[in-house]
Amino acid sequence: MSKTAYEIIKDELKEVEALIRNQFSENFGLISQAINSTVLSGGKRLRPALLLLCAKAGKDYDKTKALNLACAVELIHSATLIHDDIVDDSKFRRGMPTLQSLFGKDAAVYAGDYVLIKAFNFLYSVKDFDIIHLFSRVMEKIVIGEIKQKEDVFKIISFNDYFKRIKKKTALLFGLSCEVGGIISGTDNDKIRALKNFGVNFGIAFQIIDDILDYTGSRETLGKSPGNDIKEGVITLPLLLAISSPRYKDLLIQLIEGIKIGEDNSSRIVEIVLESGAIERSKEYARRILEKSMKNLNIIENLTVKSALEYLALSSIERTF
Repeated sequence: MSKTAYEIIKDELKEVEALIRNQFSENFGLISQAINSTVLSGGKRLRPALLLLCAKAGKDYDKTKALNLACAVELIHSATLIHDDIVDDSKFRRGMPTLQSLFGKDAAVYAGDYVLIKAFNFLYSVKDFDIIHLFSRVMEKIVIGEIKQKEDVFKIISFNDYFKRIKKKTALLFGLSCEVGGIISGTDNDKIRALKNFGVNFGIAFQIIDDILDYTGSRETLGKSPGNDIKEGVITLPLLLAISSPRYKDLLIQLIEGIKIGEDNSSRIVEIVLESGAIERSKEYARRILEKSMKNLNIIENLTVKSALEYLALSSIERTF
């Protein structure tokens, strides 16, 4: 986040951290240890940042609502990550051991459920059933997206299906953060819709970069070897683009089939994806989608908020983790 963007919401982000920590102040033994090692270990807090910035876009600013909703969106995100890691049997996330690898699947399941309950506590405190309904609908779609990803393990899906999947998996929570922020800012429906569309497209571009990093990142930055997605049977945009080239298609399909029966072909697949030019093509997709995302901000009259949101979006393209 730029200094300008951070300065706008730095005090609120500190309060978000304090509110979240207060929710988990009771000692529940193993679950508390698990939550301390994950939810309370920090992070970019990108979704709360989006919500807090968008909450300043209109003529009103309800700080209490903004803080509670920012906490809710962060805890929903945290709970989904915990549950994802359990399903995928992931050992690392962002270079750190996952909760389930540290404390076991049982503790991780309970911790994820407990985090989700705390998210609903924050939501309930707002006492706005329209907003609660928005959260509920997005959470349903996130789960559907995760189920669909599991069903599509090792399948060569279409580009359209890929974008549908990452919209549900990642982008809708970005869109929700921006939309809800806009709603509580007191701005008009056109601007709320624009903020939501900005968030959704930003989230799509963000996930594409995540998928690129699985092929280009180092063990030091990722905390795991490149090619982890394909080891888990998740075929993402760089691999889809490489497969779309007749030169690489047959070999890649053969290597993917080999992984399904236990062959360690992931490093070779990474090599071919890098050789094929699919990474630059994937980055171009992300750039175009991000440009589309930022056009939605043209309607936003608060130039300080607009500039901060633009910086958050642009910096996502350059990130290395």
